[in-house]
Amino acid sequence: MLPRPTAYHVLVEVTEAKDTIGKEGLILATVSTKDRNQASQETGILVSIGSSAWRAIDDGEPWAAVGDTVHFAKYEGKTLEHDGKQYRIMADNAIIAVTPKESV
Repeated sequence: MLPRPTAYHVLVEVTEAKDTIGKEGLILATVSTKDRNQASQETGILVSIGSSAWRAIDDGEPWAAVGDTVHFAKYEGKTLEHDGKQYRIMADNAIIAVTPKESV
């Protein structure tokens, strides 16, 4: 069973960066671009949100919902493994960008 984040924390399943493939079947991201992007940020799926996440920021409305793809700094939060998958527990304000699940 996955741990449930408390207070202002969120739980994210870390996903591996994917290459972009163009119409011609060519990989658009070069190895150096991929390495540079992975060196500074990670991407994951928001799995769970603590009860007071985002309550003290702006209008208190969550910036992301469970199932959204989120981006965060590479070494943000605490890493855990469960059933062969990697997860990260971090503060709500560690999420730097969101792609809603409807647009993925």
